Amino acid sequence: MKLSHRPAQIFSSVLAASALLGCTGDPGVGDRTAALGECDEGGWECSSNSPEIDHYGFHDLNLFGLPNSANITIEAINGRAQIVKDGISYDLMVKESRIMGARKGVPVLMGQDLQRAEIRLVLNGAPDYVIRIESVRATVFPYGDPDPLEAYTLSWYGPKLAPDSKRNVCRAVSSATSAPAAKRALPPRLDPDLLNLDKLESVVFEGDRYDAQNKTTEPNFDDSWFNIGCAGHTLAKLQLMRHTLAASAPHYDISHEDRQATLKLLTADYCGTGRPFTIAGVKLVWQGDLMSFRSTPWKIEARWSSKGATCLTLPRLWSQDPDIVNQIASECSIPACDDEDPYKYNGASRVSALVP
Repeated sequence: MKLSHRPAQIFSSVLAASALLGCTGDPGVGDRTAALGECDEGGWECSSNSPEIDHYGFHDLNLFGLPNSANITIEAINGRAQIVKDGISYDLMVKESRIMGARKGVPVLMGQDLQRAEIRLVLNGAPDYVIRIESVRATVFPYGDPDPLEAYTLSWYGPKLAPDSKRNVCRAVSSATSAPAAKRALPPRLDPDLLNLDKLESVVFEGDRYDAQNKTTEPNFDDSWFNIGCAGHTLAKLQLMRHTLAASAPHYDISHEDRQATLKLLTADYCGTGRPFTIAGVKLVWQGDLMSFRSTPWKIEARWSSKGATCLTLPRLWSQDPDIVNQIASECSIPACDDEDPYKYNGASRVSALVP
């Protein structure tokens, strides 16, 4: 996406913000590397924005034997992915964002009965890793109708590693990206920024297909695949904010273009090329569809469409990486936002803003 670029105007916004907030010191080398370094995690942003087993990053699995982008499949019988509990194998299903197991002549494996059930993975054609369900917790969607939902704590182990519940498939974010706060009361242990999830919980949802490399989503529903979204990260946010087909986005008049715009916003894919300019834990507020600013915005960041940012005033990593403007400019050209009122869309479908 090539747009007329005014880097001096954006750069002046960075300087003004630095002066206003007293940010003068450069971040450490580790901070800058984490912010914009190469990521080998299924194409999502740095700091493990996808589930991870060993060093294999991925976000989706197929119920009928097809490999994902990491060449991982689920152990199958007669072409059906399996889930195993106490030595008994069931056909794995993901329906209405819940894991289930079906076997002829026995009750459906679901809910709390899933605890200690295992999904056995095949890597490059050989049995290898195992995902183990450590706990299942009933919750509800924090936006729209309070439909029931399940949150899972998922661990993994391998041939040389015994199951010990300590290797979670998700890495906890140190400080969740500030999505609009859930309106329903949460138990004390839950961070509202995680939208009803504990820091090491996951959600699963079927049907939505994502291109992790290009940060795009398909318009059609394909329930032969399911996604795993980690608390505080992009896929979980999309699901919990009703920006997925699985979460009834069309019921809330959230179109495919709107869903993709949200994906671009959450991953800071300003240029629409799939390159993210963010890390997990960056504070941000935004509005669009069901979402409204959770707190008073300090300064507009960008306006968004399904193709990326339509204008950009102050990148969210401006205080962590002093070279962020130049790095974005090396990827594409984006105009600064002439109207810096964060409450105005000006033809965009989403507006993101920074908080103090």
